[in-house]
Amino acid sequence: MIGHQVCASNEKRSRDTANINICLYTQSLQVSYINTVNLPKVSPWMLDIFRQHNLVGNGMELGAGLNPFSVVCSGHHNTKDVLVLAERQAKVEAGVTVSLSDTLEFKTKDARFPKTYLQASDKLWAFCLLCCVFLGGNHVLYTALFESM
Repeated sequence: MIGHQVCASNEKRSRDTANINICLYTQSLQVSYINTVNLPKVSPWMLDIFRQHNLVGNGMELGAGLNPFSVVCSGHHNTKDVLVLAERQAKVEAGVTVSLSDTLEFKTKDARFPKTYLQASDKLWAFCLLCCVFLGGNHVLYTALFESM
């Protein structure tokens, strides 16, 4: 809910990535299990969740839909590639010209499977935080997920 309100208050869609990142960081201060390693960062998949409300993936892409694999954590192995992709997407939305191959790249990358148990745990905590920002702190999915974690 927080992320939706912030995005709706902006005139330019190119600022959505930064605004959602700020919402995630601000909310992470309330959750002691979130740190600089597992703080989620906005990826193209997460941006799609906020903009299009595509909560259910089609099963063909690991990172599609609202699930732990749509979350990219700051300190994980694939973060740099995904954040570069998100930055390029924001530039395109701001008006920079783009080729057809660039637009296809936004949909063809995936969030990659975690390599260790710690990364899997980090993704689950980051997913919990994403649910809080997307659905609100009182939503039944967030509260049940947080209690089970």
